[in-house]
Amino acid sequence: MKKILVSDYDRTLYQDENTTKKNLEAVARFRKKNIFAIATGRNYEDLMRAKQEYNIRCDYYLLNYGAEIRDHNLNLIESICLNQTELDKIEEFRVQNDVKTYYSKIDNQIVKVIIEYSDKNKLIKDYNFTKDKLKLNVFMLKNHLHLEIISEGVNKAHAIRTIENLEKTTEVYVIGDSENDLDMIKAYKGYCVTNANSIVKKYATREYKTVEALIDELMEAA
Repeated sequence: MKKILVSDYDRTLYQDENTTKKNLEAVARFRKKNIFAIATGRNYEDLMRAKQEYNIRCDYYLLNYGAEIRDHNLNLIESICLNQTELDKIEEFRVQNDVKTYYSKIDNQIVKVIIEYSDKNKLIKDYNFTKDKLKLNVFMLKNHLHLEIISEGVNKAHAIRTIENLEKTTEVYVIGDSENDLDMIKAYKGYCVTNANSIVKKYATREYKTVEALIDELMEAA
């Protein structure tokens, strides 16, 4: 039975130049008999820049935290966009708090809303508020001072289940480093890299120094 390995991108598959290169070489070996997917909060344009720079090749791309799924040829398999009720909630919040918003779209439908901040304390405060009150899937990017919002119930684990159904295999392995990976780590008893944050380490079944190390172990067990 084919194995499916799903890896987060930033700080997991992508680290320093040397580690990233070795990880991608391991991915190439793994894909000869198995399935590899990237699951990331990045949108299509952001990941395509990385794909071109590092010559990334995958079987599936799970973008916008799993709200967008594309195959190895980048054909769209599924997208789950924010509905009008959800967008109205976000717009009301934007007006009340006077924040800037940007959108990630697919065919003119909004799949993700990005809220930009200049103050880290306000970012954290609004993250807690939006998560509790808006009842949407909200992610905080402290390094970019962004909140990113997708539709309720959509996450990386949801997208992985779609791949399972397409590939007709349930031997799934996942690895990540941050809180936006928790849904898939919890759902699949997944792993984390050693540079993961403490919350992720609490739920991960095991730590690996690199994605390459995990792949080597999975291939040895074949």
